Amino acid sequence: MSAWPSLELMKRIFDEPKAMGALVQNRPLRSEATRADRSPYFSVRLVRAAGRSIDRYPWMAFLLVTAGCGWIQIGGFAARFLDHDEIYSFYIAQAPTLKQLLFLTRTADLHPPLSYLLIRLSFALFGVTNWACRLPFLLAFLCATAAIFSFSRRVLSPLYGLIAVVFLWSVPYARYAPEARPYSLVLCFTSLMLVSWYRSIVSADSSWAGRAGALSTLAVAEFALLLSHVLGVFSVAAFAGVEVMRLVKRRKADWPLWAAFLAPCVCVLTYLPLIHSGAAILFTERYRATPLRLFHFYWGFLSWLPTPLAFVLFLAVVYLWGPSSAPPGQEPLTVLSDPDLREFAACL
Repeated sequence: MSAWPSLELMKRIFDEPKAMGALVQNRPLRSEATRADRSPYFSVRLVRAAGRSIDRYPWMAFLLVTAGCGWIQIGGFAARFLDHDEIYSFYIAQAPTLKQLLFLTRTADLHPPLSYLLIRLSFALFGVTNWACRLPFLLAFLCATAAIFSFSRRVLSPLYGLIAVVFLWSVPYARYAPEARPYSLVLCFTSLMLVSWYRSIVSADSSWAGRAGALSTLAVAEFALLLSHVLGVFSVAAFAGVEVMRLVKRRKADWPLWAAFLAPCVCVLTYLPLIHSGAAILFTERYRATPLRLFHFYWGFLSWLPTPLAFVLFLAVVYLWGPSSAPPGQEPLTVLSDPDLREFAACL
Protein backbone atom coordinates (compact mmCIF):
# COMPACT_ATOMS: atom_id res chain seq x y z
CA MET A 1 0.00 0.00 0.00
CA SER A 2 1.28 3.47 -0.86
CA ALA A 3 2.44 5.69 1.97
CA TRP A 4 -0.19 8.29 1.09
CA PRO A 5 -3.75 7.95 -0.21
CA SER A 6 -3.57 8.36 -3.98
CA LEU A 7 -6.01 8.11 -6.86
CA GLU A 8 -7.53 5.04 -5.22
CA LEU A 9 -9.07 7.38 -2.66
CA MET A 10 -10.86 9.42 -5.32
CA LYS A 11 -11.98 6.19 -7.00
CA ARG A 12 -13.41 4.67 -3.83
CA ILE A 13 -14.88 7.89 -2.51
CA PHE A 14 -18.02 7.38 -4.59
CA ASP A 15 -18.84 4.12 -2.81
CA GLU A 16 -17.24 4.20 0.64
CA PRO A 17 -17.22 7.73 2.07
CA LYS A 18 -16.92 6.53 5.66
CA ALA A 19 -14.00 4.28 4.87
CA MET A 20 -12.34 7.08 2.96
CA GLY A 21 -12.69 9.42 5.91
CA ALA A 22 -10.97 6.89 8.13
CA LEU A 23 -8.26 6.36 5.54
CA VAL A 24 -7.51 10.07 5.28
CA GLN A 25 -7.57 10.66 9.03
CA ASN A 26 -5.42 7.60 9.83
CA ARG A 27 -3.15 7.39 6.82
CA PRO A 28 -0.02 5.38 7.49
CA LEU A 29 3.33 7.05 7.84
CA ARG A 30 6.55 5.93 6.29
CA SER A 31 8.51 3.59 8.48
CA GLU A 32 11.61 4.81 10.23
CA ALA A 33 13.65 2.27 8.30
CA THR A 34 12.53 3.77 5.01
CA ARG A 35 13.23 7.28 6.23
CA ALA A 36 16.65 6.29 7.45
CA ASP A 37 17.49 4.72 4.09
CA ARG A 38 20.44 6.52 2.55
CA SER A 39 20.17 6.90 -1.19
CA PRO A 40 23.34 7.18 -3.31
CA TYR A 41 21.77 10.19 -5.02
CA PHE A 42 22.09 13.57 -3.34
CA SER A 43 18.96 14.87 -5.08
CA VAL A 44 16.89 12.00 -3.66
CA ARG A 45 18.24 12.60 -0.15
CA LEU A 46 17.51 16.31 -0.50
CA VAL A 47 13.92 15.66 -1.61
CA ARG A 48 13.39 13.23 1.28
CA ALA A 49 14.75 15.73 3.80
CA ALA A 50 12.55 18.47 2.35
CA GLY A 51 9.56 16.12 2.42
CA ARG A 52 10.10 15.34 6.11
CA SER A 53 10.35 19.04 6.97
CA ILE A 54 7.21 19.83 4.97
CA ASP A 55 5.33 16.97 6.65
CA ARG A 56 6.28 18.36 10.05
CA TYR A 57 5.49 22.02 9.32
CA PRO A 58 3.08 22.03 6.33
CA TRP A 59 1.51 25.44 6.81
CA MET A 60 4.83 27.09 7.55
CA ALA A 61 6.12 25.72 4.25
CA PHE A 62 2.97 26.98 2.53
CA LEU A 63 3.50 30.49 3.93
CA LEU A 64 7.13 30.55 2.77
CA VAL A 65 6.27 29.39 -0.75
CA THR A 66 3.32 31.79 -1.00
CA ALA A 67 5.39 34.73 0.23
CA GLY A 68 8.21 33.99 -2.22
CA CYS A 69 5.98 33.40 -5.23
CA GLY A 70 3.74 36.33 -4.34
CA TRP A 71 6.68 38.71 -4.09
CA ILE A 72 7.93 37.60 -7.51
CA GLN A 73 4.56 37.62 -9.27
CA ILE A 74 2.67 40.56 -7.79
CA GLY A 75 5.25 42.66 -5.99
CA GLY A 76 4.45 46.34 -6.29
CA PHE A 77 0.81 45.79 -7.25
CA ALA A 78 -0.23 48.74 -5.10
CA ALA A 79 1.85 51.19 -7.13
CA ARG A 80 0.61 50.09 -10.56
CA PHE A 81 -1.90 52.23 -12.39
CA LEU A 82 -5.36 50.82 -12.92
CA ASP A 83 -6.00 49.06 -16.21
CA HIS A 84 -8.87 49.97 -18.53
CA ASP A 85 -11.30 47.41 -17.12
CA GLU A 86 -10.29 48.14 -13.54
CA ILE A 87 -11.37 51.75 -13.98
CA TYR A 88 -14.95 50.52 -14.40
CA SER A 89 -14.72 48.69 -11.07
CA PHE A 90 -13.07 51.70 -9.42
CA TYR A 91 -15.77 54.20 -10.32
CA ILE A 92 -18.85 51.95 -10.19
CA ALA A 93 -17.92 50.99 -6.61
CA GLN A 94 -18.06 54.71 -5.71
CA ALA A 95 -21.64 55.19 -6.88
CA PRO A 96 -23.53 57.52 -4.50
CA THR A 97 -26.10 54.86 -3.56
CA LEU A 98 -26.37 51.08 -3.73
CA LYS A 99 -29.31 51.44 -6.10
CA GLN A 100 -27.17 53.38 -8.55
CA LEU A 101 -24.35 50.86 -8.14
CA LEU A 102 -26.66 47.98 -9.05
CA PHE A 103 -28.01 49.96 -11.99
CA LEU A 104 -24.48 50.55 -13.35
CA THR A 105 -23.58 46.86 -13.01
CA ARG A 106 -26.59 46.00 -15.20
CA THR A 107 -26.04 48.68 -17.83
CA ALA A 108 -22.36 49.73 -17.93
CA ASP A 109 -20.06 46.86 -16.97
CA LEU A 110 -22.44 43.86 -17.20
CA HIS A 111 -21.17 41.86 -14.24
CA PRO A 112 -22.90 40.53 -11.11
CA PRO A 113 -22.57 42.95 -8.19
CA LEU A 114 -20.44 41.09 -5.63
CA SER A 115 -17.04 42.37 -6.82
CA TYR A 116 -18.21 46.00 -6.73
CA LEU A 117 -19.66 45.56 -3.25
CA LEU A 118 -16.34 44.17 -2.00
CA ILE A 119 -14.47 47.12 -3.48
CA ARG A 120 -16.97 49.50 -1.89
CA LEU A 121 -16.33 47.85 1.49
CA SER A 122 -12.57 48.09 0.99
CA PHE A 123 -12.90 51.79 0.16
CA ALA A 124 -14.91 52.33 3.33
CA LEU A 125 -12.21 50.65 5.43
CA PHE A 126 -8.98 51.85 3.80
CA GLY A 127 -9.91 54.85 1.68
CA VAL A 128 -10.27 55.32 -2.08
CA THR A 129 -6.90 54.20 -3.44
CA ASN A 130 -5.61 51.87 -6.13
CA TRP A 131 -4.36 49.27 -3.66
CA ALA A 132 -7.62 49.32 -1.70
CA CYS A 133 -9.45 48.67 -4.96
CA ARG A 134 -7.30 45.59 -5.65
CA LEU A 135 -7.02 44.30 -2.08
CA PRO A 136 -10.20 42.10 -2.03
CA PHE A 137 -9.07 40.25 -5.14
CA LEU A 138 -5.54 39.65 -3.88
CA LEU A 139 -6.98 38.20 -0.67
CA ALA A 140 -9.33 36.03 -2.76
CA PHE A 141 -6.39 34.63 -4.71
CA LEU A 142 -4.46 33.88 -1.51
CA CYS A 143 -7.56 32.16 -0.13
CA ALA A 144 -7.73 30.05 -3.29
CA THR A 145 -4.10 28.95 -2.91
CA ALA A 146 -4.75 28.01 0.73
CA ALA A 147 -7.84 25.99 -0.26
CA ILE A 148 -5.96 24.16 -3.01
CA PHE A 149 -3.08 23.41 -0.64
CA SER A 150 -5.49 22.14 2.01
CA PHE A 151 -7.26 19.90 -0.49
CA SER A 152 -4.05 18.47 -2.01
CA ARG A 153 -2.53 18.00 1.44
CA ARG A 154 -5.57 16.09 2.63
CA VAL A 155 -5.89 13.85 -0.44
CA LEU A 156 -2.19 13.32 -1.18
CA SER A 157 0.44 14.91 1.08
CA PRO A 158 1.80 18.36 2.05
CA LEU A 159 4.59 18.04 -0.54
CA TYR A 160 2.08 17.53 -3.35
CA GLY A 161 0.07 20.42 -1.95
CA LEU A 162 3.06 22.72 -2.31
CA ILE A 163 3.61 21.49 -5.86
CA ALA A 164 0.02 22.42 -6.66
CA VAL A 165 0.52 25.88 -5.12
CA VAL A 166 3.70 26.46 -7.13
CA PHE A 167 1.90 25.44 -10.32
CA LEU A 168 -0.88 27.90 -9.52
CA TRP A 169 1.59 30.74 -8.99
CA SER A 170 3.55 29.79 -12.13
CA VAL A 171 0.77 30.01 -14.71
CA PRO A 172 0.31 33.28 -16.64
CA TYR A 173 -3.08 33.76 -14.97
CA ALA A 174 -1.27 34.60 -11.72
CA ARG A 175 -0.63 38.11 -13.00
CA TYR A 176 -4.38 38.70 -12.77
CA ALA A 177 -4.38 37.83 -9.06
CA PRO A 178 -4.57 41.41 -7.74
CA GLU A 179 -6.61 42.88 -10.61
CA ALA A 180 -9.81 44.59 -9.55
CA ARG A 181 -11.92 42.26 -11.63
CA PRO A 182 -13.87 39.15 -10.56
CA TYR A 183 -11.36 36.57 -11.87
CA SER A 184 -9.78 35.88 -8.49
CA LEU A 185 -13.21 35.61 -6.90
CA VAL A 186 -14.19 32.87 -9.37
CA LEU A 187 -11.02 30.92 -8.54
CA CYS A 188 -11.46 31.46 -4.80
CA PHE A 189 -15.08 30.32 -4.56
CA THR A 190 -14.54 27.41 -6.95
CA SER A 191 -11.68 26.21 -4.71
CA LEU A 192 -13.85 26.56 -1.62
CA MET A 193 -16.58 24.57 -3.36
CA LEU A 194 -14.07 21.81 -4.12
CA VAL A 195 -12.85 21.61 -0.52
CA SER A 196 -16.34 21.72 0.99
CA TRP A 197 -17.70 19.19 -1.52
CA TYR A 198 -14.90 16.78 -0.70
CA ARG A 199 -15.36 17.17 3.05
CA SER A 200 -19.11 16.66 2.76
CA ILE A 201 -18.47 13.38 0.94
CA VAL A 202 -15.83 12.15 3.37
CA SER A 203 -17.95 12.98 6.45
CA ALA A 204 -21.18 11.63 4.96
CA ASP A 205 -21.55 8.85 7.54
CA SER A 206 -19.19 9.94 10.31
CA SER A 207 -19.96 13.42 11.63
CA TRP A 208 -23.31 15.20 11.29
CA ALA A 209 -21.89 18.53 12.44
CA GLY A 210 -18.93 18.31 10.08
CA ARG A 211 -21.15 17.44 7.15
CA ALA A 212 -23.58 20.26 7.94
CA GLY A 213 -20.71 22.73 8.06
CA ALA A 214 -19.30 21.45 4.77
CA LEU A 215 -22.68 21.66 3.03
CA SER A 216 -23.25 25.17 4.37
CA THR A 217 -19.84 26.25 3.08
CA LEU A 218 -20.61 24.66 -0.28
CA ALA A 219 -23.88 26.59 -0.60
CA VAL A 220 -22.34 29.92 0.45
CA ALA A 221 -19.34 29.47 -1.88
CA GLU A 222 -21.58 28.63 -4.83
CA PHE A 223 -23.86 31.56 -4.02
CA ALA A 224 -20.85 33.92 -4.02
CA LEU A 225 -19.44 32.32 -7.16
CA LEU A 226 -22.60 32.92 -9.17
CA LEU A 227 -22.75 36.52 -7.94
CA SER A 228 -19.12 37.13 -9.00
CA HIS A 229 -19.08 36.31 -12.71
CA VAL A 230 -21.51 34.88 -15.23
CA LEU A 231 -18.92 32.29 -16.29
CA GLY A 232 -19.14 30.82 -12.81
CA VAL A 233 -21.91 28.63 -14.21
CA PHE A 234 -19.21 26.53 -15.91
CA SER A 235 -17.63 25.71 -12.55
CA VAL A 236 -21.07 24.81 -11.20
CA ALA A 237 -21.68 22.63 -14.26
CA ALA A 238 -18.46 20.72 -13.55
CA PHE A 239 -19.62 19.88 -10.02
CA ALA A 240 -23.03 18.93 -11.36
CA GLY A 241 -21.40 16.49 -13.78
CA VAL A 242 -19.41 14.89 -10.98
CA GLU A 243 -22.52 14.50 -8.83
CA VAL A 244 -24.43 12.93 -11.72
CA MET A 245 -21.60 10.41 -12.18
CA ARG A 246 -21.62 9.72 -8.46
CA LEU A 247 -25.40 9.24 -8.53
CA VAL A 248 -25.14 6.75 -11.41
CA LYS A 249 -22.36 4.82 -9.68
CA ARG A 250 -23.95 4.70 -6.21
CA ARG A 251 -27.55 4.37 -7.49
CA LYS A 252 -28.55 6.51 -4.56
CA ALA A 253 -29.07 10.28 -4.45
CA ASP A 254 -27.31 12.35 -1.82
CA TRP A 255 -30.29 14.63 -1.19
CA PRO A 256 -28.70 16.99 1.39
CA LEU A 257 -25.81 17.65 -0.96
CA TRP A 258 -28.13 18.19 -3.92
CA ALA A 259 -30.19 20.63 -1.88
CA ALA A 260 -27.09 22.63 -0.91
CA PHE A 261 -25.94 22.49 -4.51
CA LEU A 262 -29.16 23.55 -6.25
CA ALA A 263 -30.40 26.25 -3.85
CA PRO A 264 -27.83 28.92 -4.91
CA CYS A 265 -28.69 28.41 -8.59
CA VAL A 266 -31.47 30.96 -8.14
CA CYS A 267 -28.72 33.59 -8.54
CA VAL A 268 -28.71 32.83 -12.27
CA LEU A 269 -31.89 34.91 -12.52
CA THR A 270 -29.78 38.02 -11.90
CA TYR A 271 -28.09 37.40 -15.27
CA LEU A 272 -31.26 38.20 -17.22
CA PRO A 273 -30.83 42.02 -17.04
CA LEU A 274 -27.18 41.61 -18.01
CA ILE A 275 -28.08 39.53 -21.05
CA HIS A 276 -30.80 41.99 -22.04
CA SER A 277 -28.42 44.97 -21.77
CA GLY A 278 -25.61 43.15 -23.53
CA ALA A 279 -27.81 42.39 -26.51
CA ALA A 280 -28.47 46.12 -26.98
CA ILE A 281 -24.82 47.22 -26.87
CA LEU A 282 -22.96 47.75 -30.15
CA PHE A 283 -19.27 46.83 -30.07
CA THR A 284 -16.74 47.98 -32.63
CA GLU A 285 -15.25 45.37 -34.91
CA ARG A 286 -12.03 45.33 -32.89
CA TYR A 287 -13.81 44.23 -29.70
CA ARG A 288 -16.30 41.75 -31.10
CA ALA A 289 -15.81 38.21 -29.86
CA THR A 290 -15.35 35.57 -32.56
CA PRO A 291 -14.44 31.88 -32.22
CA LEU A 292 -11.01 32.54 -33.73
CA ARG A 293 -10.27 35.41 -31.32
CA LEU A 294 -11.41 33.34 -28.37
CA PHE A 295 -9.09 30.51 -29.45
CA HIS A 296 -6.10 32.86 -29.78
CA PHE A 297 -6.84 34.47 -26.42
CA TYR A 298 -6.97 31.23 -24.44
CA TRP A 299 -4.18 29.58 -26.39
CA GLY A 300 -1.91 32.43 -25.41
CA PHE A 301 -2.34 31.43 -21.76
CA LEU A 302 -2.29 27.66 -22.28
CA SER A 303 0.69 27.57 -24.64
CA TRP A 304 3.08 27.59 -21.66
CA LEU A 305 1.83 24.20 -20.46
CA PRO A 306 3.55 21.88 -22.99
CA THR A 307 7.00 23.17 -21.99
CA PRO A 308 7.10 21.94 -18.35
CA LEU A 309 5.24 18.75 -19.27
CA ALA A 310 7.73 18.01 -22.06
CA PHE A 311 10.61 18.65 -19.63
CA VAL A 312 9.12 16.21 -17.10
CA LEU A 313 8.65 13.62 -19.85
CA PHE A 314 12.26 14.11 -20.99
CA LEU A 315 13.56 13.55 -17.45
CA ALA A 316 11.44 10.41 -17.11
CA VAL A 317 12.77 9.01 -20.39
CA VAL A 318 16.37 9.80 -19.49
CA TYR A 319 15.96 8.29 -16.02
CA LEU A 320 14.23 5.08 -17.10
CA TRP A 321 16.17 4.31 -20.28
CA GLY A 322 19.40 6.25 -19.91
CA PRO A 323 22.62 4.92 -18.34
CA SER A 324 22.20 4.39 -14.62
CA SER A 325 24.70 5.12 -11.87
CA ALA A 326 22.85 3.01 -9.31
CA PRO A 327 24.88 0.41 -7.39
CA PRO A 328 25.17 -2.98 -9.10
CA GLY A 329 22.08 -5.11 -8.66
CA GLN A 330 19.91 -2.19 -7.65
CA GLU A 331 17.28 -0.91 -10.05
CA PRO A 332 16.93 2.88 -10.43
CA LEU A 333 13.30 2.95 -9.32
CA THR A 334 14.16 0.95 -6.22
CA VAL A 335 16.46 3.75 -5.16
CA LEU A 336 13.44 6.05 -5.08
CA SER A 337 11.71 3.83 -2.51
CA ASP A 338 9.15 2.55 -5.04
CA PRO A 339 7.27 5.84 -5.61
CA ASP A 340 3.65 5.87 -6.69
CA LEU A 341 3.79 7.81 -9.97
CA ARG A 342 0.00 7.98 -10.11
CA GLU A 343 0.12 10.57 -7.33
CA PHE A 344 2.46 12.70 -9.40
CA ALA A 345 0.09 12.43 -12.35
CA ALA A 346 -2.83 13.40 -10.11
CA CYS A 347 -0.96 16.48 -8.91
CA LEU A 348 -0.36 17.56 -12.51
